Amino acid sequence: MSERRRTRRRPSRFGGAFARLSVVGLALAAVGLAVFTRGADWVDASRGAVDDAMAPTQNVSAAPFAAIRRLGDRFSEHMDVVEENRRLREQNAELIQWYDLARSMIDKMERYERLLNVVPDPTAEGVVARLVGETSGPFVRARLVNAGREHGVEPGQAALSERGLVGRVVTAGRRSARILLLSDINSRVPVIADRNDTRAILAGDNTDLPRLEFLPRGHGLREGDRIVTSGDAGLLPRGLAVGVAFNDDQGVWRVRPYASDAPIDYVRVVRFSFPASPEEEAAADAAAAEAAAAAEAEAEVEGEEGGGADAAPVAAAEDDAAAVASADETGGGG
Repeated sequence: MSERRRTRRRPSRFGGAFARLSVVGLALAAVGLAVFTRGADWVDASRGAVDDAMAPTQNVSAAPFAAIRRLGDRFSEHMDVVEENRRLREQNAELIQWYDLARSMIDKMERYERLLNVVPDPTAEGVVARLVGETSGPFVRARLVNAGREHGVEPGQAALSERGLVGRVVTAGRRSARILLLSDINSRVPVIADRNDTRAILAGDNTDLPRLEFLPRGHGLREGDRIVTSGDAGLLPRGLAVGVAFNDDQGVWRVRPYASDAPIDYVRVVRFSFPASPEEEAAADAAAAEAAAAAEAEAEVEGEEGGGADAAPVAAAEDDAAAVASADETGGGG
C-alpha cells in the first residue's frame, strides 16, 4: 500500500516583505498627514506659490476659450436682436392697419353724427397732479395728490392715468386731495363689459385684483373682456377704461386694472359735467325766475324813491318862479 505524501505550501518570502512594506507605508503616511496638518500654513503658502506661477499660463491658455465664449454670446445677442426686429416690424405693420381702420371709422362716425344732428358729449376738464403717497388716513388703499380746491379738484371726480381709471376723489382740501383706489375695500364703481353690455359692480377687497359683484345670471362674460365704466348712478361717465376680466382659481370673476401695469407717478383728475334731470332743470328755472322778479321789484322801489326826491326841488323852483312873476306884475302896476 502506497503512502500519499502530503505537501505543505510554504509561505512566500515576497508576501511577508509586502506586508511589512505596507505597514511601513501606512506609518509614513500617518506621519506625513500629521506633519502636513500641523504645518497647514506652509502647505497653503506652497499652494499659493504654485498657483501664482501657473496663473499666467492659465490666463494665456484660457484666453482663446474666453474669446470663443464672447463671440458666442455676441452671436446669440445678434440673433435675439434680429428676431426682435422682425417681431417689431410685424407689430408695426399690424398697428398701421389698425390705425388706418380707426381713422376711417372716426371719419365715418363724424359724418353720421353730423347727418343725425347728434348732441356732442360734454367736454371734460381736468388738472394733472402728482401722487405724493399716503402716510395715514381712513382708507387702506388711497393716495394723496398735490392739487385741491384751488385747482378745481372736487370730491367725486375721476383720477386717470395714461392707461385707465385709477380711482376717484373722496376728499379735497385747499391744496391736496385724497384719491380712493379701485382696489380699496370701500371702492364701488358701476362697470360694464364692452363686448356684451353685462353690468356689474367693481368692488375692491384690498387686493390688486378687484371683484365683479352682482353679475346677472347667464352673463356670458369671457376671460379677456374689456371692462369700462357704465355711467350708472352718475358717479363716473360711461366708457372710461378700467381693465380686463378674468376668472380666478376659485371661480370668482375679477378685473386686472390697466392702471396696475406700471407704476403711477402722475394722474389726471377730470371733472365731467352730467346733464341735469328735468326736475332739476325746472327747479333751476323757477329759482332764476324768482331771482329776476325780486331784482325787478327792487329796481322799481329804488326808482320810486329816486323819483320822489327829484320832485321836491322841481316844485320849489316852480314856486320861486311864480313869486318872481307876481313881484314883477305888482311893480309894473304901481
